[in-house]
Amino acid sequence: MPGLHAPPSNHGYFPRDGRNITKHMLDSVLMNVLGCNHDISQLLIHPFPYASDSESHTGVRTETKVLDDTITMNLDNLNKHNRIEHDASLSRQDAFFGDNHSVNVSLVQQLLGASSDGVSISTRDLVEYRIKRYNDSKARNPEFVFGAKQEGLAWEESALLLTVLGDGNKALSSHVESLFLHERFPTGFKRPAATVGIVNVGIKTAELIACAAVKSVVG
Repeated sequence: MPGLHAPPSNHGYFPRDGRNITKHMLDSVLMNVLGCNHDISQLLIHPFPYASDSESHTGVRTETKVLDDTITMNLDNLNKHNRIEHDASLSRQDAFFGDNHSVNVSLVQQLLGASSDGVSISTRDLVEYRIKRYNDSKARNPEFVFGAKQEGLAWEESALLLTVLGDGNKALSSHVESLFLHERFPTGFKRPAATVGIVNVGIKTAELIACAAVKSVVG
């Protein structure tokens, strides 16, 4: 989720170097800045403090990252392939191509260009762009992985984009550009009036998946 990469560090919520981030820091940003409720906050950060494990594929942190008896992680831990990071990202290249963590300007421009009205990115716009990213990665990446886990994460991230940055149905293109391209929270950004929770994110995720299914059938 882009909101948990550079933006919190750029705004001083995390250490500026992106290192030694605690679970409490993550929880604070999700709840107090992005407007997530406790349940979804805990769900989103659950894998972060756990050590990277080649078998379970859940944790992201380096096993030795313990500071003063507090388990911490660094932002670059989020780049571990197929943990939280996945192929066909909205704004990053696949790991196969070498750099899965830097903002890819071309991809963000394509995301912004997906807007049908030039002002905001709607549910339909986002679905069409996500399908485009899937097809592109599948065609070009010989090590492409996009199973149930990756697909679920991809659609949940899209749902969070619309519910955190927008009203659930659309998000201003300028806000998306600020977060995805410049890695900063939009000027004057306020957390959503309605708390972002598991129920509304789940409903939005299901809507996105259904819309994608229709799109794939009718072309």
